[in-house]
Amino acid sequence: GASDTQQQRDLPRAEWRGWFCIVASIVAFIVLGNHGGLVPASFAVAFIAALGDRDNRLIDALVLGVAMAVVAVVVFWWLLQLQFPLFQWG
Repeated sequence: GASDTQQQRDLPRAEWRGWFCIVASIVAFIVLGNHGGLVPASFAVAFIAALGDRDNRLIDALVLGVAMAVVAVVVFWWLLQLQFPLFQWG
């Protein structure tokens, strides 16, 4: 009865935007990693995932994406010397 309705209202809503952005960021990383290189792939994964948070503004996501791309280059390409091209076309 009424208690079931109240319990349904108390349950948190599913965050479909967040889920979609997380999955889309992983797909973007795979596609851009294969066809664009480390810099675009690491920018895209952070930028798209950050858009899943409703509190983030577009500028916040852009700054996070740029920062993540820089960290990825320093850690994976320079320090660990992974054979992952920074940029590639094709």
